[in-house]
Amino acid sequence: IGFAAARRLIDEGARVLITGQDQARVAAAAKALGHGAVGVVADQGQDVGTAALVVGPELARLRVA
Repeated sequence: IGFAAARRLIDEGARVLITGQDQARVAAAAKALGHGAVGVVADQGQDVGTAALVVGPELARLRVA
């Protein structure tokens, strides 16, 4: 999801998983979003990148809307 959408969801009390291909950008975005965001480096354009998405215990109650 986009940064603005992630910000809005967090402001409404959600926890979000953000992804990107660049470690530094993902880390910076997650830090800017604060405790409501978890960042994962992955390339959704590749099957291997998509398979690399691992949701840890901090998002164990993940709901897809």
